[in-house]
Amino acid sequence: MAATGSIRLAVDFGTSNTVAVMSVPGRPALPLLFDGSPILPSAIFAGPDRLLTGRDAERAAMSDPAAFEPHPKRCVADGHLQLGRIEVAVPTAIAAVLSRVWQEAWRVAGAAPAELVLTHPAGWAGERLRVLAQAAALAGMPVPRFTPEPVAAATHFAVHLGHRIPAGGHIVVYDLGGGTFDISVVRQSPAGVEVVATGGLTDVGGVDIDHAIIRHLEATYPDADAWPRLHAPQTPMERRHRRGLWSDVRDAKEILSRESSTSLYLPLLDRDALLTRNELETLARPLLDQTVELTVGVLAGAGIEMAQVSGLFLVGGASRMPLSSTLLMRQTGTAPTVLEQPELVVAGGAMDAPHRVLPAPDRREPLPNLAVPVSAPPGPGTPDPVSVLRIPAPAQPQVPPPPARTDPVHPVSPAAPVPMPVPAPEVLPVSTSPDGAAPVAERVYRGIAKVPDTLRRSHPVVGAHASPPTRTEPPPPPAEAPEPPRPRPAEPPPRTPAPSTTAPAPTDHTGHGAVLPGPVTVAAFGPGDVLAGVARSGVLVTGTAPGSPRVTLARHDVEPAVLAWHPTAPRLATSDGNLVKLWWAGRADAGFGDAVLRHTLNFPGEVRFVGWMDDAVVVAGTRTIWLWRPDRSDEPVRRWNAPGPAVAELRALAAVGDRFATGDSLGWIRLWDVTATEPVMDLHEESLAVRALAWSTDGGRLLAGDAAGGLRTWRLSDGASSAGVRGHEAAVRAVAWSTDGALVASAGLDRVVRVAAADTLSFRAQARWDARVVALRFVADDGLVVALEDGAVHTVAV
Repeated sequence: MAATGSIRLAVDFGTSNTVAVMSVPGRPALPLLFDGSPILPSAIFAGPDRLLTGRDAERAAMSDPAAFEPHPKRCVADGHLQLGRIEVAVPTAIAAVLSRVWQEAWRVAGAAPAELVLTHPAGWAGERLRVLAQAAALAGMPVPRFTPEPVAAATHFAVHLGHRIPAGGHIVVYDLGGGTFDISVVRQSPAGVEVVATGGLTDVGGVDIDHAIIRHLEATYPDADAWPRLHAPQTPMERRHRRGLWSDVRDAKEILSRESSTSLYLPLLDRDALLTRNELETLARPLLDQTVELTVGVLAGAGIEMAQVSGLFLVGGASRMPLSSTLLMRQTGTAPTVLEQPELVVAGGAMDAPHRVLPAPDRREPLPNLAVPVSAPPGPGTPDPVSVLRIPAPAQPQVPPPPARTDPVHPVSPAAPVPMPVPAPEVLPVSTSPDGAAPVAERVYRGIAKVPDTLRRSHPVVGAHASPPTRTEPPPPPAEAPEPPRPRPAEPPPRTPAPSTTAPAPTDHTGHGAVLPGPVTVAAFGPGDVLAGVARSGVLVTGTAPGSPRVTLARHDVEPAVLAWHPTAPRLATSDGNLVKLWWAGRADAGFGDAVLRHTLNFPGEVRFVGWMDDAVVVAGTRTIWLWRPDRSDEPVRRWNAPGPAVAELRALAAVGDRFATGDSLGWIRLWDVTATEPVMDLHEESLAVRALAWSTDGGRLLAGDAAGGLRTWRLSDGASSAGVRGHEAAVRAVAWSTDGALVASAGLDRVVRVAAADTLSFRAQARWDARVVALRFVADDGLVVALEDGAVHTVAV
């Protein structure tokens, strides 16, 4: 038996898959195998009395889809997961996966590892790391060391593979995983390896390429009966066929990384389909282009030239596609380094990477709804440990604490600390500086994907073209769905164009210069000429005129993804993870310089959208919606759960008066009244994700933009819609109405802004820039004001 004190374990808990590498004295560090593979799916399934993980969870999901969560890492800030009829705390869900790894490590080594390293995204800090630490404690693991994923990858290439990083030099870590894409720039400094810039796309990854392949197969081999059953299976046989198809698609994608063509079987159609590498690269190109574009943008935003980059390293299972290396080489002029098994890089490097340690969580106080971890080693002659955590019976009011550990836990000698963002204490007043600068630990560039989201309808259309269903009691909280995320077409479906939607010649526009230090990831226009934006120096508020003073709001722990202005008063809402911060200013003409933090609202999950109404604030996550009246109470006055299947995540929200509208990933737009317990109207035309919504000034019409670049208006008196038009070559990011309701404007990820007549959606003006548009608004005198990601503001004549 190995000496316990010298066994080390590194775990890369990923969005789609988990990888673990273990070092035992006298043996080389090797990955652990789960069902014969180094890849353990991160999925979990809640059975009647236990949590299944990995492929066991995927198989069990065919019998009860609602009890399955394929990506528990994405829920790290949500507190709890609803898996079927069981509510599971997020630390418990993650502990189920870690427990499977821990048992396998114990079985292989014959003893418990004394050192544990957990990797995490570069932008994680504070509460998210504490969730991982608590999950490790619940799984019976020792107190973990933490290292950022790009630092672990850099360590692997520098220490294990011998790539030299000169002092002050940079390396770029391109991490294309199963569910997400992350780009990081790491620098070798005298204090050690540090992350200097990061960026990410939350809906671009290997599974999105799988979506594109599925849609291509559907278009090439049409069958009106088989494909709807494969997209939305209703029977155990159909679920097995769906799982088999997705498995074959993943295998075909890997085969095409080394072969020119392959075939795969289409269940229910009962035929073989041919897929070539050229077809795969055509389907994957729009997605990979986004990753390359973000890579270049992160480097430019950090002020780093390629001459300062010592290496470009590809990690993550999806990065093995040859097209990734080709596109990066063309754009950067640097040949990327990729390994045979790129998914093992992060876990392999974590073993020797610099780290930080959080205070040990209290193992004596159990949490409600937590599973009891299995911490006893497998005995001789017993079968391999089962990948489960037991769930307490519903009648038990409290779970007993985990059994006392019998294996020694040795203190870990700290290595050189990694520069990490540490949450700063809340500061209520704002600070002003001439250039709006504020110190930050690292720059995070938030990318937005351009890929359309779609899924076939599995229920009748209601709202505009059918009578809405009779509603009784409010729907129960939604359950998580087991299937992979909805298919996304490589090309948007054909649309019926309006008679006169031909794009006009480029329209003159006037530049105001850079009013914010770019890059700006999120922006919003407020009352008067006020503009708020999220830049590398924090949340800044300024005027749109050159030379306007800048105000820097107190620093947030998490880079805000939401900015929302009150329609008439100088009030601004910002997001901070699961918090909403409401800033009050005395006068709009004071440039927000006298603003103070008036309220902090605690939301149960990560905040995605905020909307202001007359005296209320509506806050939404992916499925949950809460309403606050902050002047009366810091407690929500109403809660809703978005109707529809669990895969129908909210993608847009807009509020006016005492109403608000939401758009979801299946193309449904729902109108809500603050006095009602359920939506008052459902609108639906196409199964394309709604990405942007805006109310007309009179509140009688709604403008929607979707993930394929389409635009449509709705008349709310009768639910009638205009003919949809293709306004952009990529997803719509923002939409707006003119004050008189005669014109509408839209901005897409294609960097184009278009102005159209509201009644016909015939285009009147357009403009294009080299930078993405992050916000737009009509102004009475000058036309349309546009804010770009480089911090510049332009006015388009209409």
